[in-house]
Amino acid sequence: MLATIPALGKAPDTHVDFPIGVTKDNTPIICWLDKGSLDIFSPKKHALLVFGLDSDFPHPKEEALEPIIQKYRNSGQTLSIVLDANPDKLPYPTFPPEGGAYSKKETAAAHYLWRFIGNYGFDDVFEAKDLDGKLLNDTPLALALGKSPITRVEIQKRLRRTPIETARELSKHYGHDPTIQYIPALAQLSRLRIAELDNATEHRADVSRSLQPYAKGEKSTIGKNVSGSNLAGHLTIAELAKLEKNEAFTKLIKEAADQAIASRGETQNAPVAGHNQMSDSVFMVCPLLAAAHGLTGKQEYLDACLDHYHYIRSICLREDGIYRHSPLDEAAWGRGNGFPSLGLALTLTWLPEGTPAHKELQTALQAHIDALLPHQDITGMWHQVIDHPEVYREMTSSCMITFAIARCVNRGWLPKQKYLPPILNSWAAINRRVAEDGVLLDVCTGTGKQKDLRAYFDRTAIFGKDGRGGAMAMMAATEMAALLQNPKE
Repeated sequence: MLATIPALGKAPDTHVDFPIGVTKDNTPIICWLDKGSLDIFSPKKHALLVFGLDSDFPHPKEEALEPIIQKYRNSGQTLSIVLDANPDKLPYPTFPPEGGAYSKKETAAAHYLWRFIGNYGFDDVFEAKDLDGKLLNDTPLALALGKSPITRVEIQKRLRRTPIETARELSKHYGHDPTIQYIPALAQLSRLRIAELDNATEHRADVSRSLQPYAKGEKSTIGKNVSGSNLAGHLTIAELAKLEKNEAFTKLIKEAADQAIASRGETQNAPVAGHNQMSDSVFMVCPLLAAAHGLTGKQEYLDACLDHYHYIRSICLREDGIYRHSPLDEAAWGRGNGFPSLGLALTLTWLPEGTPAHKELQTALQAHIDALLPHQDITGMWHQVIDHPEVYREMTSSCMITFAIARCVNRGWLPKQKYLPPILNSWAAINRRVAEDGVLLDVCTGTGKQKDLRAYFDRTAIFGKDGRGGAMAMMAATEMAALLQNPKE
């Protein structure tokens, strides 16, 4: 857990210490978040008071804040307080901040504040221009930052959508690219699920039609060298092979799996090539090999799947049960944990239950989920670095982890009573970050293995349309739709 900043004291009982970001000098930016403001449907007005933007004014003392908090509560409002929005004492920022969030250290604090304001639906945002006794008066609180850039009404509208409704909206913007790479494949895989759940047969027909050039041999699904993204890009083809009992699609899966096995060379228990020692590779390789085993019954594909998983686990799984992204650094990158959870959930889907392989991987996935759950924050999200709550709440990792838990509950691999509450919480957090036009909030950009923790902190967080984020949001939405449509306990 994040330690309270000693000079600022501890939040009152009506509030929680809520990290909203981290500065260029690795100082957490803390908000005393009014617990009532977490209820976006509350009739109360939600206000935010921001200190420290102007470096000429020091942060307030705890005793100076108590009267104004009480004043707002007496008036039927909530008041959250950013105690020091500019701990590094940088020049006064501009809003909206320029450039991409949070990749430039000098503007990271401003981006963190701006996106925090937008995502939590504050009705009014005030900047404190004075301290001392004047804090009790209205005059010193200049309405400098104005209204939230995303209104509370808009957030409420998003949260009222069911998972299948959100999936439908996303399918208008994602899932129409038949390129054999993992991002478009996951979006197309989600469209197949929408077809199943929503009786929307046009999705399956369109996806199948878009992949026919590969089935007919007019295009090749594989390149000269093994690529994890390319292997995972076959997952939609594998699903269609199963659904349609299509031999041409099955042949494509076998060819990709054979290429993966050949890349291992003659070394016993070797992993598939191209893994780059990254935890991502659990997803990039294992589900495809499991699918090849499921479609053909050949043991060699299952053996290669397990060998690959064992190798990545041996170099990336930390003693605390979460994954370092690579042996290059101990950082537990968010998506570097989302990939193993998603990968194992999809792998298990292809394996017969009760077999030794299924039992082993189910146990491994449950252990990983149980290690991740303590790091889920009060809003339902997981962070860009799993065990660093001061860095941003990241969309794709939260989607993948949510999908993995929901898939396990759906299949009876995890008990619903224990694991449903955290994913209901995470789904709500994801849903509020998905706009009707396909715009998404805080999707970490493409990321290879990084040299240190700070490099993961400084990865750009996309606010806009994004194929990777759209695919992951669709995966989470469709699996949550299946879960909530399932009457079984």
